[in-house]
Amino acid sequence: MCYRHQFATPKQNESGDIYPVEQSSYSLKVAVTFCRTAAMKKFYPCMIRTILLGLTVLLTSLSTTAQTSTDSLPTDVLTQFMEDMAGMMTVNKPKETETAFRDFEGAFYGGTFTEDEKKAILNTGLRMQSRRVNAAQFEDYFNALMAAKQSTTAANSVLEWNQVVQQLLDDEERYRANAVIDLLEFSSDYFQKQAIRFSPSSVSWYAFPEKTTWAYTDQPECRATNALLTAIRSDDSLSIERTNFTYKPLEKKLYGQGGNTNWARTELGAAVAVELGSYSLETIRSLYESEEAYLTYPQYFGAKKIKGNFSDKLVSDDSRTSYPRFESTEGVINIPNIGDGVRLRGGFRLHGATTYAVGSRENPAELVVLNELNQPRFQGVGQLVTVKEQDRIMGEDVLSIIYLGADSLYHPSANLRLNLKDMSLELSRGKDGTFASVSFYHSLHQMNIDADFIKAYLRE
Repeated sequence: MCYRHQFATPKQNESGDIYPVEQSSYSLKVAVTFCRTAAMKKFYPCMIRTILLGLTVLLTSLSTTAQTSTDSLPTDVLTQFMEDMAGMMTVNKPKETETAFRDFEGAFYGGTFTEDEKKAILNTGLRMQSRRVNAAQFEDYFNALMAAKQSTTAANSVLEWNQVVQQLLDDEERYRANAVIDLLEFSSDYFQKQAIRFSPSSVSWYAFPEKTTWAYTDQPECRATNALLTAIRSDDSLSIERTNFTYKPLEKKLYGQGGNTNWARTELGAAVAVELGSYSLETIRSLYESEEAYLTYPQYFGAKKIKGNFSDKLVSDDSRTSYPRFESTEGVINIPNIGDGVRLRGGFRLHGATTYAVGSRENPAELVVLNELNQPRFQGVGQLVTVKEQDRIMGEDVLSIIYLGADSLYHPSANLRLNLKDMSLELSRGKDGTFASVSFYHSLHQMNIDADFIKAYLRE
């Protein structure tokens, strides 16, 4: 603002003296105006800064409010979704279905889920509605969510798992109604029971991992780290410890890597064990196979590990001893510790508690019994020699020689039975076949002994 300043002209008194005119009110206003002008020069910058600061705070507040509004759940959409769910899952539905929804609803509004989880759940729920997913599958979905949040190992993977469900719903090429059913049923069992497959009347597979992650490649995948994997049916069970695996619920196939298992289900005990390479299995069955495995059998091989292939499955009572199974990759293995002075050579097989030395015509299996002087007392050569229950050795069509000092007793194809406890040996001719009528030959007397059965005590 501009002011025009006016000053009074001095006056003279009667004696001619000059004296100042009394200050008018206007003069006082001018003086005050000058004072205010000086003060305002200092006040304006301060006032401007205050205004700018206020505007900044206001804009920030508006921005925050807008962001909060953007990030918050759309109330009308959420309300409509919950009303739709209530109608779908409570009207003329089984008690379990209604309970699943009511539990989820209480948890959703009760703070169990984070805001990010709530948004993801709402989006997936709406997508499921658009795919016309039925109440039974929503029941599995809600149960899986609740079980995941209650789990000490899966509570933090809700978003990851939910994203996999969303990706399947959005995958136009892979999506099928049955695919969603398979994924949700598996997820519900996995989070609630730790079950990869649950069947009260058949095979159930359970997994107890240190960590579970979820991924979507061309289909959903559940990946477990350092897990205990167990199969159960009736009164039999099998386990793999410290294994990693990827399970594909749409294929119902599990692909494993590494891990350990043993023969604890048999009389051999847990000391006989195997380290697995890669393996695979279908969860509708109990059988699994590993093409590369390493066997530890302290009694036979000490600390040495034998390379081969391995398989295992749940079995009935009648065939309980036939699994687990291991077969060596090497065609010939020496087993020096079958019993005191008893040695076995051949391809090695272990089926349950039964050991096999396997040979061929060109490279047969061999059984040798030595005396205390390390001299042979018996030699048997054939295509298959069996060690039963670690206390007897059996074989059919075995070329057999009993050594008696400089003498010997020979048969080209006898059936043998060696008792490892008392070292008694029984040889018999078969009832059928080429050698059924062939006699035993006594070398010292160069004579045939026409007998069906001969028994010798190799320690005497």
